[in-house]
Amino acid sequence: MTVNELTNTKTSMMKKSLLPASGWQRDPSSRCINSFAGKPMTSMTETFAGEESVAGYRTAKIARNTITEWYALDYGCAMVKDRWGFETGEMSEKELVALTPGEPEPALFEVPANAAEVPPSERLLGPTKDCPGCDAHAREVLRKRDEEYKRLAVRPQ
Repeated sequence: MTVNELTNTKTSMMKKSLLPASGWQRDPSSRCINSFAGKPMTSMTETFAGEESVAGYRTAKIARNTITEWYALDYGCAMVKDRWGFETGEMSEKELVALTPGEPEPALFEVPANAAEVPPSERLLGPTKDCPGCDAHAREVLRKRDEEYKRLAVRPQ
């Protein structure tokens, strides 16, 4: 389920073959380069740039283009720092404030009971699905996601 809290909408789809942890979670044994499924985490080439200590955590430093990210190796590749460089020479950096081991509070995953179930394009663009800045490729991606949603949506029983 993907939720847009600003518009109070949600999109629910279930793929039988989808195992989120295997495809969407970094594997510490790969130095956080690959998912647990053994595949690269992004379509952009990432490079392991060594181990560093960040906020007292042993991390894998991963670089791709102008982005560098640090993942805590002993905490399931939790991201503890990232740095984005821009063509202007400016930089944006985020660093860990707190890392709490263990299961997260269930309240973090609660979805508002009154959130409306909508197709992906409506969740992203609103009810009019107006996207003046969308090019043909973006429109095609949205069309395909809506089509997949129609096939795989989780319907209330």
